[in-house]
Amino acid sequence: MKQLLTRVPDELHKKLRARAKATGESMNSQVVTFLADSLAAQDRPRERIRKLAESKGLLAQVPAPLNPETANELSNKIPSGFGAAVLSALESERSRS
Repeated sequence: MKQLLTRVPDELHKKLRARAKATGESMNSQVVTFLADSLAAQDRPRERIRKLAESKGLLAQVPAPLNPETANELSNKIPSGFGAAVLSALESERSRS
C-alpha cells in the first residue's frame, strides 16, 4: 500500500477530524473513502452530471413510473379525443413496467 502525504487547509482538516470522530473512523479511512467515491463518480458521467445539477439546485424529483394497473385505470378515465399525446405517454409508462 502506498502512502500519500498532502497539505490541506486548517478548516478542512478540522472538519475532517470532527467527521472522523463522529463516525468512529480514522481520518485516513475517511480520506480514502472520499477519494475512491470521487474517482468512481468521475467514471460514471451520469452520476457526475446528477451531482453537479444537485449542487446547483437544478435537480428535479421525478415521480416513479405508474404501475400497469394504475396506468390502465387512468387511460380508461380519459375521454376519447382528449389527446393522442396523453395516451401515448400512458402506453410508454405501461411498457416500462
